[in-house]
Amino acid sequence: MPDQLCSMKIVTASGEVREFSKEISESEFNVAKLNLGLLGIIYSATFCVQPMYNLRMNDTFYSINEWLNPKNLKELLDSSDGVEFFYWPFNGFNQSDPKPLDPNRDQIWVKTFVRTDDPASFTQQQLEQSLPNQTQEAIQQYELRRTLIPNPEKTPNVTATLWNGLTSFGNTSFVYQVPDAMHYVVSEESIKLELMEIAFKADPDLSNVVAEYLFIMKTLYDFAGEGKFPLNIFVDFRIIKSTKTLLSNTFDKDPEALYCHIDFVTILDTPSWQEFAQLIAQRAFDQYKAKPHCAKEWEFIPNVDSYLANAFSDQIKQFEQIRAKYDPDKIFFDNKSLQDIFNIALGSQNGEDSNKKKV
Repeated sequence: MPDQLCSMKIVTASGEVREFSKEISESEFNVAKLNLGLLGIIYSATFCVQPMYNLRMNDTFYSINEWLNPKNLKELLDSSDGVEFFYWPFNGFNQSDPKPLDPNRDQIWVKTFVRTDDPASFTQQQLEQSLPNQTQEAIQQYELRRTLIPNPEKTPNVTATLWNGLTSFGNTSFVYQVPDAMHYVVSEESIKLELMEIAFKADPDLSNVVAEYLFIMKTLYDFAGEGKFPLNIFVDFRIIKSTKTLLSNTFDKDPEALYCHIDFVTILDTPSWQEFAQLIAQRAFDQYKAKPHCAKEWEFIPNVDSYLANAFSDQIKQFEQIRAKYDPDKIFFDNKSLQDIFNIALGSQNGEDSNKKKV
């Protein structure tokens, strides 16, 4: 979203309304676009727009063993305008099989977006009419998964049942106007989730993306072998280009660099969730210098403040120069997690200043 901005107006600590844009100052704009509330109060945001266009959204299901490799993934990425793929835990579970939990039966769900001049498959009226049913179905699935909180051992049966319902229509391909394609997930505020997202730089051949997918899948089966089922919705992978937005977890000086975002989604209060998430995050930090999405969960990860202070060190130092210009008395610098990270990155003097009493 920050890269779709043309300009922003922010009420700074002095009470002035300051405008930020690439034309006024690119360096300050790259701070303002993702400022974490540290520059002031966002008064307005102006987005760049373009004429409406259509996307063909293809949903395809493959055997993980047969399809998932760097070559296939790279070909898919090169032939699409957007790629998203999922691991739905234990989707090959078969209770009647002598080996009910067998990762060799699991499938990968691949979603691609391709720009097209074909007409939309559904009218806006049809989409609006389908929304109540989609919302009700999402709530019903949520309630079913909630039963797993006291009975986590039933997770494979429930997730496989829901997967069979999802795949019952086979592979599909429909055309949507771009906003409808981008926002295909139903939003329902009553659904409460645990969410963690990490991003890391993808290898040019995407081999580390494939390696991480397989590691996450294996880890879930390892946990299952111990009677633990920490994930009951899905793991979502997306590959996007880097950004110059300074505090983004996909910041990179190379505008063509690719980053893999991995989003972990499970029901709120799922047993063993934090144990699993900590293990995955720590590996990604160690292997790929990954960074979490700061709007989701990450503060429970051990030593994460020190890690992020080091990982964002150069960006924080650049960011602080702009932040101090517009809020020298740190009126808006009241988030403890950010204080801790910035204090480590900038040294003890900043820590002393941030402890001053705010009026």
